[in-house]
Amino acid sequence: MRAGWLLGLPLLIGAGCKDEVEPVDVPFEGVDPEPTPRPKPPPAPDAEASATASAPAPAAPKPGGAPAAASMQQCCNALHAAARTAADEGTKRVNQQAASLCSQLVVSVQQGKITRSAALAQVRSSLLGAAPSSCR
Repeated sequence: MRAGWLLGLPLLIGAGCKDEVEPVDVPFEGVDPEPTPRPKPPPAPDAEASATASAPAPAAPKPGGAPAAASMQQCCNALHAAARTAADEGTKRVNQQAASLCSQLVVSVQQGKITRSAALAQVRSSLLGAAPSSCR
């Protein structure tokens, strides 16, 4: 009985496929994509031009410099004072670490590598409690 059913299966499948319509080619009315052209390589520099261009121009000082660093230094001084007057050893260590970080960031602010507000945000995030008012 199984053999008859299995032999008739291809006939049933074939009969079901005869009712389907063949696909029709539909013309494409869009834009045919073309390969993107490769960019041309830049021309080779002349030996004379490369000799004059090898000396970099001095960098202009970035905004923020000394005034921002001076206000940053006030924050560092407040953190050092807080470390000296801390009630417990844990608070003292946290304030000392924040003061050390602050001193390192003053140099970056003077050089214009980081803004004053970003430096103060880093200092505040290193503290467990509230930051001194000069660090805000």
